[in-house]
Amino acid sequence: MTVVIDDSSGSPGTHALIIGVSAYDYLLGNSKGRFSKQGSASGFGQLTAAARSAARFATWLMNDYRRKGFPLRSLRVLLSPATEDEVSENLKDMLEKDSIPTRDNVATAFREFKKAAARNPNNIAIVYVAGHGVQFTNTGAVLLLSDFAHPDHEEERYRGAVDMRAMHESMTYTNGARSQFWFVDICRQRAPDAQDFEELAGVLKFNKDIYGAAACSPLFLSASTGEQAFAKPGELTLFCEALMLALVEGHAASSDGERSSPWLVSTSGLQMYLRKTVDLLADNGDEKQLIECTGIFNDEVFHECENAPKVDLTIQIKDGMIGGHYSAKLSHLDRVLYDDHTTWPLCARVPAGLYKIEVTTLTTKEKDSDNLKLAPPSRLKELPL
Repeated sequence: MTVVIDDSSGSPGTHALIIGVSAYDYLLGNSKGRFSKQGSASGFGQLTAAARSAARFATWLMNDYRRKGFPLRSLRVLLSPATEDEVSENLKDMLEKDSIPTRDNVATAFREFKKAAARNPNNIAIVYVAGHGVQFTNTGAVLLLSDFAHPDHEEERYRGAVDMRAMHESMTYTNGARSQFWFVDICRQRAPDAQDFEELAGVLKFNKDIYGAAACSPLFLSASTGEQAFAKPGELTLFCEALMLALVEGHAASSDGERSSPWLVSTSGLQMYLRKTVDLLADNGDEKQLIECTGIFNDEVFHECENAPKVDLTIQIKDGMIGGHYSAKLSHLDRVLYDDHTTWPLCARVPAGLYKIEVTTLTTKEKDSDNLKLAPPSRLKELPL
């Protein structure tokens, strides 16, 4: 029903579940003109970035995800786009007819995903969800599904919702995939009707075992408790934008710097990069958004870059120094990129790695050299050394 890829193999591999909800059937502005008392009272409306972000991440998984020995063996995708352009034609063609993230479809997808991830104890499991979100406790993270606020759910008001924190724990504490990575891209403000009820029923959650635990299972929450997660209308969420920079551009990758060392995106690299970049993107829009990371953290590799990421390098002369007094030679892997360079600043986009810079002070003919370890996304170096 929701399967885009599934080779049913028992060999080690990666299994993923992607959910993106932009169009809501019973919230304000729905395309079918439906009315729901709860939907109207909630104040929630339609979104334009959630399904787009989920689709973007799913496409990256299909085309560019790399983990040696762990190919993508299954991919389940549920999307409810609000506009036609939210999902690429290639992915749209691969989606089966009933791939809408309703309560029933999501419950089925999670069960099948959990089974697939447990086929081999060395498997990797990846989850990405985006849409409206609420919380009932300070640690909560509940994703609202496309049939949230259905009139028939009045006695189980949150039947059209899934508790992502509980789902994470149900898979973390079980005999399933050894390594798991969870990305929950939702707001985490208090549910609007929580003050009117002692308990609100219906939220989807699975059993949690009392034994066993994954070796690595970080949960990246796009917003801290009680706070909002933002998006650029008609574009990606800020969290997904940062995540794509981390992975596609390799901005969260690191290497030990040796000649043939791979550039790897790890859990620690993701945590540091996402925290810094989401905060910066939000600040650029005069908003505040801090991600929260929890779960079981080990410094596990999430993605292996095919090539060294690009670095925006700037070499400039320190204030007060005369630029015409300096000449530089820049080399990488025995290849000279710039020789006797005297025009400042030098701005170049170069592969990350270990470089050597040799500087000559022209007035005295003195020479000096240094090693530059260039890591994405940018590096500023001032002369003299």
